[in-house]
Amino acid sequence: MQKYIEMNQDSEGNNTINEKGITNKKWILDYKINREQHFVEITQWNGRTKKIYFRSGGDKDIQQTLDKMQKDQFDKMVEAIEKDLKVEITNETFLNLVFLGLGVAAAPVSLLAGGFFASFTLVSLPSAHLKLKLKRDLHLIGWIIDNKKDADSVIHRDVDSKRKTDLSQLTPVVDYSVYPDDAPYSEEMYNNGINLNNISELSTKQLQKLKKKTMSFQEKKRNK
Repeated sequence: MQKYIEMNQDSEGNNTINEKGITNKKWILDYKINREQHFVEITQWNGRTKKIYFRSGGDKDIQQTLDKMQKDQFDKMVEAIEKDLKVEITNETFLNLVFLGLGVAAAPVSLLAGGFFASFTLVSLPSAHLKLKLKRDLHLIGWIIDNKKDADSVIHRDVDSKRKTDLSQLTPVVDYSVYPDDAPYSEEMYNNGINLNNISELSTKQLQKLKKKTMSFQEKKRNK
């Protein structure tokens, strides 16, 4: 998730989002599960790492727990960003109205009449613009995670379509022993499903494409 915050930079390379204001230093930045030695290594937002051992066969349970923790933290982060963005746009809007000679007294009428985003677009607000983009990206990520089961089905379908198929036999046999080099998703994502620990592997454009495919997949399921 840090990738999306780091992408939220102005023209001078400065982050327009204060990471400390929207995250908790003890939150899970990412994790790596060692299934052979039965432990997970967790990296927190403050850069510290810790190992947690689990019983043999408990890797799925630990992953589900970590995924739920990350989702709860993600929801809190999005809420904090939305509050920060609302305050900034409101403040900047009042300044825009003053600059345009409308006066502070006219501001409430303008806002109620739909002038909120109208006045917002009249003066360039690079910081707020980047935050709006980040908000859209995070909402897109949230949708993918909320529809994870169907998104995972699409990921499996897309990857399996790249696998080699032996057509020399009476019944075609798909080769699952080798992961295709041109697969659109990583093997880790294919095996463990898409989650907040690996979703940053995909660009916003790739996530939009995955959402579109997932929605189409869901529509076909409903119409069966």
